[in-house]
Parts: sequence; structure tokens; C-alpha cells
Amino acid sequence: MENGRPRAAVECLQLLVFDKKPVSPSLVTRALRESVRSEEPPTSLDQDAAWQLIEWLQSNPATDDRELFQVEWSYLPLLDRFAGVRPKTLEKKLASDPEFFCEVIRAVFRSDKDEHSKVDVPEDKKKIAENASPSR
Repeated sequence: MENGRPRAAVECLQLLVFDKKPVSPSLVTRALRESVRSEEPPTSLDQDAAWQLIEWLQSNPATDDRELFQVEWSYLPLLDRFAGVRPKTLEKKLASDPEFFCEVIRAVFRSDKDEHSKVDVPEDKKKIAENASPSR
């Protein structure tokens, strides 16, 4: 990751996890989050490695739930029933945090009649709407 290749790090970490070597969940979450923002070509993302690492994080009791939530949110477009990996932490937060649930609904279903919704939306809010949108 220090060499600007977090997607290569994801693949290496997936191999270590597969071989049952000791790996820090924080290192895995960092690699996954950095790979989303990476300048590497989009085709260099190994989706299988990402899925396997997310599953490993979900089953690892040492994983920080806040970090896992951020990873699941970043990879939401890849997490579906066809991949076999669900965003479990995100689902739990939506079910247990009404304020967060409402924020997601507001981000996805903005009114075209409301003056407040015509204001330019910050990039992070656009990402929330994109990830939460049912068309993804």
C-alpha cells in the first residue's frame, strides 16, 4: 500500500487469509478502503478477493464494526445475493438506527419540488445515494 498499489495488497491479503496466516483485520479494512479510492485501473480490482476478505472480516470477532461498516458501504454495489456476500453490518445498522435509515432514504429519494434538494450535493452525499440506490 505504501507503493500506491492497494488492489495488489488486497490480492496478497486474500492469499494470506486463504492460507490461514495471521492477518490484522485493520490492515484488511485499510487495504479494501484504499483500493476503492485507488488510481489503479478499475480492471485491477479482484472482486473475488474483495468478497472473500469481506466475508472473512464479517466472521472475525476482532474486526471493528465501524471499519467493517465503511468497507461494506464502499463495496455495496458488489455485495448482493448473487455474490453470496451480504452487507451484514450495514443491514444491522439500517435495522437498528432509525436516524441512519432516514438519512439513506432522504439521500436516495430527493424531492424535485423541494428547494433544498436543488442545491448542489456534496460528493460524499452523492456516493451515499449511489450506493443506496436500488438500481445499483
